[in-house]
Amino acid sequence: NVKYFKGKSIGSLEERFAEEVSIKPKFKIIDYPQLPTKHESPKTLLDLVLTSVVSIFAGIFFVFVIEFIKKAKFRLKENNEEGLFSA
Repeated sequence: NVKYFKGKSIGSLEERFAEEVSIKPKFKIIDYPQLPTKHESPKTLLDLVLTSVVSIFAGIFFVFVIEFIKKAKFRLKENNEEGLFSA
């Protein structure tokens, strides 16, 4: 009394599945995880200083970009009024 599924016997499908499951992994565990021996805490002072410096530089960069855009719009408006860029 053999059962079939898509032309193959159920027994052979089970054997193939067992072979696929029993494939050995391609990596080897060298060292297992361990609990830390020294307590690590966040470095709040360093985080604060770095955040402040980066924020100041980002603000200065942002101001330069805004000024560049304003001057570019002004120059475009002047050139357009002079008739240099007529469509």
